[in-house]
Amino acid sequence: MLQRQESKLADVITATLENQKFLPRMHDLTRQRSKGARFESMLSRSTEMWDLFELCTRVAPTDATVLIVGETGTGKELLARAVHRRSEREGRFVAANCASIPADLINSELFGHEKGAFTGADRAKKGLVMHANKGTLFLDEIGDMPPEAQQCLLRMLQEKRIRPVGSQVEADIDVRIVAATNVLLDEAVRDGKFREDLFYRLDVIRVNVPPLRQRPEDVFLLFGHFTKRLAKHYGLEPPTFTDSFLDALLEYEWPGNVRQLENFSERLVLERTQSALTARDFDKLRNTNLVETPQVREHNKQSVWRKSVDPACHCRKIWTR
Repeated sequence: MLQRQESKLADVITATLENQKFLPRMHDLTRQRSKGARFESMLSRSTEMWDLFELCTRVAPTDATVLIVGETGTGKELLARAVHRRSEREGRFVAANCASIPADLINSELFGHEKGAFTGADRAKKGLVMHANKGTLFLDEIGDMPPEAQQCLLRMLQEKRIRPVGSQVEADIDVRIVAATNVLLDEAVRDGKFREDLFYRLDVIRVNVPPLRQRPEDVFLLFGHFTKRLAKHYGLEPPTFTDSFLDALLEYEWPGNVRQLENFSERLVLERTQSALTARDFDKLRNTNLVETPQVREHNKQSVWRKSVDPACHCRKIWTR
């Protein structure tokens, strides 16, 4: 019994010492302490994020369509799920990625089809809209939806009815739409790539998710959370860090946002050494298997541009404005 109590006390002391590295920095970066750190499955100390969480809480019980706008990896689907959980709708949450469904199949995937409606349709199929009936349909990357599907979605939003491909019978539906995009739909409308009437139907409640580089207080909060959780998951000791490592962690702009930070944390936990990690370790781990996405290329280009304009420019100055 005494040995068990001593073990628990040792765990508490260890956790306290670990927090000493992160908490003072988070408090310094947080302009106004929020009441908590968790909203559903999301963690944040950012006042901008908590304003956003409060907006989601207010609109969740309504039937209003929600458009979530933010860069890749910022947690748009997590927000959509939070809206659904707080909506008290009796149906399920169904997610559809508009960019990953082939253009010639998207109407069938969303609205279903009858047997024999097209080649390969050997049986009738219920679409994702019907699966989400009485619940929430999350349309991710809505900006990549093909024009024909945009027209069908607009009709569904207007009439609250759908017609499966190859059917002459319409069905009533009660579905709450939450859409997400990492592109500016306003510009897509001007370029003729997205229907203006559908845009106005979707843009009832707009939720703009700030990128991670604009909320540095969340970098430490999420990094500490990820490393502790992942170390426990893999049965490993959590890594230790020097101040130079934590400075480098904050100075990096995380073009892949929270998703990139979580992947980085997992790689760090699995490749950790016995010694405290330094800024050099950060650079080495960050560059391992770094996929050069358009966002990463843009991040690198902007960094070069800032340094050419002002060699003394420091990322932290940008974040703390």
